Amino acid sequence: MSVADGIAQAVDQDDFVGAAKACADLYFAHVARTGPVLHILLRDPFMAGRLDADALRLRDRLSLRLARAARRALRLNAKAAVAALSLMTTIPEEAGRLTFAGDLTPERGRELNARLIAAALQSLRPEIA
Repeated sequence: MSVADGIAQAVDQDDFVGAAKACADLYFAHVARTGPVLHILLRDPFMAGRLDADALRLRDRLSLRLARAARRALRLNAKAAVAALSLMTTIPEEAGRLTFAGDLTPERGRELNARLIAAALQSLRPEIA
């Protein structure tokens, strides 16, 4: 199963906290295994016009689904949900990058990712995490 398929399945869970944690774990594992290349490609202005349109549509579709789920579960407005998603995406990216670089063991990287995602969710709505 691809990371995109796994994230799509995770987003469809009724439990938003479980879905967010599952998505973060999948993304962490991907970055830890392959490095932060996808992050760099998707955010680099030079590369923006050179990426496969299907890959961009997939990223946008999954991001929209996650933001909508966050908006409902966390009772955020649309702008805040997108901002929360963008900020929280950096957690598995950085934990994965540190693991890929050998600065963290895979176990410590996964633990760091899980703890920071849980803390971020709790900071947005303490009663759900």
